[in-house]
Amino acid sequence: VLVSWRRFNSRPAEDTSVADSVIFQHVDRVTLLHVLRSRMRCSARALRVVVVAICCTDLIFAYFAHAVPLEAVVARVHRLPAVRLLQVRASDDPRADRIVGGSKTTIESVPYQVSLRYFNNHICGGSIISHSWVLTAAHCLDWYPNNDEITVRTGSTSQSAGGSLHAVFYYHLHERYDPNEFQWDVATVRVRTPMGLGAGRAPIPLATSTEWTIGERILVTGWGYLTAAGKVDDTLQMILLDAVPQESCNRTWTGFITADMLCAGGPGVDACAGDSGGPAVQDGVQYGIVSWGSIDCGNGLPGVFTNIAHPSVRSFIRRTTML
Repeated sequence: VLVSWRRFNSRPAEDTSVADSVIFQHVDRVTLLHVLRSRMRCSARALRVVVVAICCTDLIFAYFAHAVPLEAVVARVHRLPAVRLLQVRASDDPRADRIVGGSKTTIESVPYQVSLRYFNNHICGGSIISHSWVLTAAHCLDWYPNNDEITVRTGSTSQSAGGSLHAVFYYHLHERYDPNEFQWDVATVRVRTPMGLGAGRAPIPLATSTEWTIGERILVTGWGYLTAAGKVDDTLQMILLDAVPQESCNRTWTGFITADMLCAGGPGVDACAGDSGGPAVQDGVQYGIVSWGSIDCGNGLPGVFTNIAHPSVRSFIRRTTML
């Protein structure tokens, strides 16, 4: 394994004597380097492929040179440093941080949708599952150590204004979640004060023992970047995705898909970075949580979602929320 890396920092005196990328080569299925330095992270796994991982301040890239040519895996969080954000973000790529091929919707249509925020910046989506609990992805929270600066906005079509802001009391990550891996990507969030349920604010029923139906559409909602300049579209977006059989998804992703994951999406339609933690709904029931997929969103590779109906995921939700 050959490794070199560079710290990204806005200070002009920063040492740039090392390379801009992290390079790995391995022929077995292994967990590769997890970099956590100067608020920078790369994480990837490989199955008989050569991998080049490129580090940025707020995205996780893993370029697959053989099995999935030139495609990138990204955890779909709009990553912010654990300080007040003053520096230029690295997610200004026009392909990043948006629902691809979707359209505008309103919070009245999806009253369970929430915006998870850090220092009042949108970082992830989530869903209301009771008056006190929100469901999201574990990788949305493992980066931010200060609960006092995490808030949840509910009841608003706009991610930046309106509705109500709720302070986070505490949260739980799945006990088997590992930031080096993509598995068990689920978290429950307890707000300090109950969310008043009503118009524009309502819980979503969760799948219990069955996965979503293949051949029926999946509704995914969220906020995110719509322009190359990185301007956040303030209006909630929605997209309908085709559910993809796990077997074919696993073949496409060369063995990365495990039982705690579901797949949906196709050419030109996809969730993307910034939508992490958001709900994936079929027939009014939440079956999935937006987790990870190709950074080249909508290129035809299925998006991957946490499988809420998996016994370990469902048990975790029950144990931590009593729901």
